[in-house]
Amino acid sequence: MELLCDSIEFLAYEYRDQILGIKNKEEINNICSKKYNRPFDVGSSGDLSVCKYPKEYKIKYGKGFTGKPVEVPLNMHLKVGNDNENLLRIYFLFDKVKKLIVVGSLPKHLPTILYK
Repeated sequence: MELLCDSIEFLAYEYRDQILGIKNKEEINNICSKKYNRPFDVGSSGDLSVCKYPKEYKIKYGKGFTGKPVEVPLNMHLKVGNDNENLLRIYFLFDKVKKLIVVGSLPKHLPTILYK
């Protein structure tokens, strides 16, 4: 549970600051080393996986020009571990207007073109 909370906190503060250009990668790594005693790995969810599994990788967020919710992809994910027993994945998107991280799925691995 502590790792999950640390991961969400990292996304909300350190990773967000990196996206906004407030802190660089080296500063983020130093903070993670001191604050969390570990690094965090964030990457793209992969366009092919999003296309193949849209129900898992898309959430309704915000409103379109008609005023109705719009499906948007969870195009990023934070990953910790690589075996099924000790695996954590947080799938999210970055809202550029509100400047915040929107978590859409956690803590398990979503299916990908390589992992089911």
